[in-house]
Amino acid sequence: MRKAALVITSLIAAGSFAAVASANKPADAQCWASPNQVALGGSYNVAASGLPTNATLNLVVFYPNGNTLTTPATSTDGGYSLLSASGSTLQAAEAGAYTFKFVGKVSWPMGTWNKEYATCSMQAG
Repeated sequence: MRKAALVITSLIAAGSFAAVASANKPADAQCWASPNQVALGGSYNVAASGLPTNATLNLVVFYPNGNTLTTPATSTDGGYSLLSASGSTLQAAEAGAYTFKFVGKVSWPMGTWNKEYATCSMQAG
């Protein structure tokens, strides 16, 4: 009987933890880039809504040449907006698809993450 009580207590504790963990991942997070098609060297805006406000948040940019840039992102209200500027690292300097992912904590040196909140992309050229 003690073994059964221990198993039930463990399941209740695990269920409580799972409810807290899933509350940190918003189901309605979304991201968009505008304009959707940008000229080389042009500026663009990346925005998101529905992001977590109480968790580590990063923006990962995937460039057409396969390189990536990971930068911390902060959201106090679930929203985020970034305007690239001419001459900045985020400028659309090469032709092809740019992908933007809002993710949780990034593990280094591999640059991997276990939570992905929203993804969007744009074309440059």
